[in-house]
Amino acid sequence: MQEQFDRKRIFGSLKHGRLDDGDTKKTTVVIVTLLALSVAAAIVGVVFMVIYISTAAALGIIAVCVVVPLVVFFSIKYLRRKIGNEREIELWLQDAVVVRAFCKDVSGNGVLDKIGDIFVQDENFGYMIRIGFKYGNNHFKFTSSRDRCWYAFLDKEVDILYSPKYREVILLKPEK
Repeated sequence: MQEQFDRKRIFGSLKHGRLDDGDTKKTTVVIVTLLALSVAAAIVGVVFMVIYISTAAALGIIAVCVVVPLVVFFSIKYLRRKIGNEREIELWLQDAVVVRAFCKDVSGNGVLDKIGDIFVQDENFGYMIRIGFKYGNNHFKFTSSRDRCWYAFLDKEVDILYSPKYREVILLKPEK
């Protein structure tokens, strides 16, 4: 791919949905702060339990012993998913080519769907787009998962990055 490509134009991929707009560092800071606060709360809880051996302190320790591992587990899970997605997109960018494509709304949001005993409008659950484009002598069509982030692309012609090797599509933000 071209070296002069501005990576800030990447909106997301059909496989992973919308990517963070450079907020990964902010999210990491928030997660590390939550981890530090959880560990601090556990230490304070242990100190209180040692000083004031009471039922309230014991319940506090039990609560902290449940909350800290949950925060650690979900934080690590979130960061691993983000890092994995970024690595995968870096692979796709190695052979990606810029292609003009048309995004069509295939979510069927005009129809009411029955969920349980109530009827709800599909737009509450997001949109699906089908991206069609021509690359080489072949026509390709890819369909996204249901997500609200696709609203900006409904029935529009946009630039995408297509990776022929991995058969993946990366959507780009429109140029300003």
